[in-house]
Amino acid sequence: MEITSVSVFHFSPTGSSERIANRLAASLSTRVEEFDLSAQTLARHSVSGKSLAIVAVPVYRGRVPARAVEAIRLISGNGAYCVSLVVYGNRAYEDALIELNDLLTERGFRVFSSAAFIAQHSIIEEIAAGRPDAQDFAVLNDFAASIHDALFSERFNCPPEVPGNRPYIESPSQPITPVVTEACDACGACARGCPVSAIPKGDPKQTDSQKCILCMRCIRQCPSKARILPPPYREAVATRLQAFRNRREPEIYV
Repeated sequence: MEITSVSVFHFSPTGSSERIANRLAASLSTRVEEFDLSAQTLARHSVSGKSLAIVAVPVYRGRVPARAVEAIRLISGNGAYCVSLVVYGNRAYEDALIELNDLLTERGFRVFSSAAFIAQHSIIEEIAAGRPDAQDFAVLNDFAASIHDALFSERFNCPPEVPGNRPYIESPSQPITPVVTEACDACGACARGCPVSAIPKGDPKQTDSQKCILCMRCIRQCPSKARILPPPYREAVATRLQAFRNRREPEIYV
């Protein structure tokens, strides 16, 4: 199969999954169409069976984020070949990749290549700081070459064998939400960007704990740096992640 165009779907509140997916797409084709699955209003999409799709999501507590699952369930794969990507913060991706492949297969995609890449941890930025880096992108380039070869030879398994368990690991409840400091000027950037509309546009100093998925977008995008995690929570997470400071490498499945 010759790659004539690539459709990129990413759920990427802090930008890492988007960056990796688009870098891979650019290595495969000059014709790339991009779809943001983190938009506040979900939309239906239909992929041409002759197009190659790339679907990228972050890993939240070992799983595909529930909001990303909602968005992907609105995509019709129509038999298109698909590359699945999960991006995690150097701890573990547990059942996220197998869950993503199951979901994409359910939606009519033919998943033939998968990968798990590492990015700077969204909560504790010192973990995997600066990633993806040059070494990661070198692996990504090799992955693109493997995708080309697999499609040309049409010798692959759909879906590929990847780590993970069924039933998937139970996703724990979300324990906290970001808090707002006195630096907040109620500009509303956080409310406009929140994928799940957990921040009221009329009162952006509040956060709906029933909706928040702790995606960290509001903290990253706040121009006043007024949104933060409760310090005791951040310190507890930092302590738990001490064991995951050693560099992990991307894993490729073709």
